[in-house]
Amino acid sequence: MRNLLGLSEIGKLAESDTVGELAKAVLGDDAFPVRGILFDKIPEANWKVPWHQDVTIAVRKKEEIEGFGPWSTKAGILHVQPPPSILERMISIRLHLDRCDESNGALQVIPGSHRYGRISEVEIPSFIAHLEPNVCSVEQCLLEAL
Repeated sequence: MRNLLGLSEIGKLAESDTVGELAKAVLGDDAFPVRGILFDKIPEANWKVPWHQDVTIAVRKKEEIEGFGPWSTKAGILHVQPPPSILERMISIRLHLDRCDESNGALQVIPGSHRYGRISEVEIPSFIAHLEPNVCSVEQCLLEAL
């Protein structure tokens, strides 16, 4: 599900002091949420995402601005690839409802790879060989923490 910030409870959580403090510790006091997505990765409908970078942002309307593009629509929401200078000022905060490890779709990241801009699929094997991937396992889920 996309566009979850429009749902009152999810929007409140994204704008809560707890989540805000995490973002502001990295991005500064002007940090604010821009997108909320729910992934329901149940055993009957799980999927493995190949190595990739999140390089699109959701926007309200299409404006032709140099460095932005290509454009796409996902679940009725307009998206665009911004220049790296925009992506470098963004972070993702994941809130898990369930425990997550390598067996059920945990996020894997290549530390420091964001410093190299957009990485083509052909280049990914050399990054994995030189920068060891980290599995982002989650032992305690959000519902237990509340």
